[in-house]
Amino acid sequence: MLRRAAFGLAGLAGASLVGCASDEGGVTVTTSTPTPTGTPGPATTAAAPRFDGTLRLHLGAPPASLDPYAGVAGGAFTSRTIAGHLYSRLFRVASEPDRDPWSTGTASDLAGGLETQDGQVWTVTLRGGARFHDVPPVSGRDVTAEDVVASVERLKAVDSPGAALVTHWSQVLAVDDRTVRFTLAAPSAAFPDELADIDRLLVLPREAIEGGIDITSTPVGSGPWVLDEYDPETRFRLRANPALSPEAAPLLPALEYAFLDDDAALARFRAGDLHALPLRSDAVLPLRGEQREVQWRGHVSPLLSFLYFSGEEAEAPWRDERFRQAVSLLQDRDALTQAAYNLSAFRDVGLDAPVRWNNLVPAGFTRWWLDPTSGDQGDSGRFFVHDPAEARRLLEASGYAGAPIPFLLPAEVYGATFDTVADALVVSAAAVGLNLVPQRQDFASEYVARTFRGDFTGIAFGYQSAFTEVGEYLTRMFGPGDTNHGRVGDAVIDDLVERQAVALDEGERRSLIHEVQRRNAGRMYYVPSQAGTGLLWTAYHPQLRGIRQTRGAGAGAEVNPFLSVEA
Repeated sequence: MLRRAAFGLAGLAGASLVGCASDEGGVTVTTSTPTPTGTPGPATTAAAPRFDGTLRLHLGAPPASLDPYAGVAGGAFTSRTIAGHLYSRLFRVASEPDRDPWSTGTASDLAGGLETQDGQVWTVTLRGGARFHDVPPVSGRDVTAEDVVASVERLKAVDSPGAALVTHWSQVLAVDDRTVRFTLAAPSAAFPDELADIDRLLVLPREAIEGGIDITSTPVGSGPWVLDEYDPETRFRLRANPALSPEAAPLLPALEYAFLDDDAALARFRAGDLHALPLRSDAVLPLRGEQREVQWRGHVSPLLSFLYFSGEEAEAPWRDERFRQAVSLLQDRDALTQAAYNLSAFRDVGLDAPVRWNNLVPAGFTRWWLDPTSGDQGDSGRFFVHDPAEARRLLEASGYAGAPIPFLLPAEVYGATFDTVADALVVSAAAVGLNLVPQRQDFASEYVARTFRGDFTGIAFGYQSAFTEVGEYLTRMFGPGDTNHGRVGDAVIDDLVERQAVALDEGERRSLIHEVQRRNAGRMYYVPSQAGTGLLWTAYHPQLRGIRQTRGAGAGAEVNPFLSVEA
């Protein structure tokens, strides 16, 4: 499940995640096709995609429901992917050609303007000319503020999977046909990103909510694509919305998603029957060797792995920050990344494979990430450097004398890459005199239920969710409650977290978030590690043009309308 979610982020239909525009460069790997070396298998020419005016992609399974607000389990990702083609949002992710999708901000969708004086009351003005699909009883009428309000009410309903994300949207009112006023429980700099998040607000016609149309069988939105054909066993076919202006309409007239497992999708791509394919890492090199004309795009995964320390034992050695600093210094982050992801093999075949080190914000979230190797990290950057001698000295200075320490890990869920890094951490710790005793825990009943919620003794290692909104890393990991995994209390960080939450200027907010990362690095309340920093790859046939990527399930509006195929 985690692997599917991870590599989906690199493709045309990424795994449910999101975020006012930033002018920072990203770490996207954009690679043409230099001659590979050391490539397995005979090289062949990529099969020409079968092209009849239809862009051909795939999903691993059909959507569990065509209602994007249905409270379904297990199928929410595919449901949202399809919904992203059919329904509009007020804003969307600002995808750009050959740009790291985790470095961009938001772009207008239905909204023509967004204003606030205090970050708590926000006014959205709808752009003119937006119409729903020409399907009765909606029949191509204008999108109005009442549709937005009705959609928010549906989003907040008890059976909506996104209801928990918008409990702080206290009041939403239609001021007039084209103006909506949102009042939040507290000021929030993250609100524009929330409006772009496909896991939150999709705008449905009010008839779909009031009972005039059944969107489980006849989905009607105002998005760039219109439902053409749906066979839940085989495929989902869409056509470009004919009501859109030529400037806004998709470049290709039709799009088709086939429902295929990984192996079947790879076979179809090899045969030229799919135009793009997100790939597992172990499938990249063989395909690279077989079809050298294939285009490749990759970006660093936005997944954070970290070590954390139990917070209840006042006399535990890790209460001393020198102990925690030593845990960071014992890590050879470049070697860990190579061991986990074999990046040199990708470089050997001409694919750029950079190493990025996780900070408290993961390396893939480039819009807010502070590079630990940069001068901007300041003095705390020294605690990311591999220095076994200093690690041993700090352990001794902290009073640690070699006693065994439980090292808690989730069992049989995160896969070989995570396990490789975990095993290497135990070995590296032993080399500096730190005696970690691995204890594998059942994921659901022990690790998630207790350890991840801070109810444990010792040191734990795991992944943090890949949050769309950067503030969630800060409020969860340092705020009150059981998402503060190490029961960390730091008044300076608390103040920074509160200030970034209401900093409406993005540059100011970024500075505050960087300062949180510096403060954490100096004291290593949470010690970042390198599981999760691999590259997510997507292969594209040579004829595909206008390639761009996104970080959520909103490819229908953020990626696919811009694609074309060169004959």
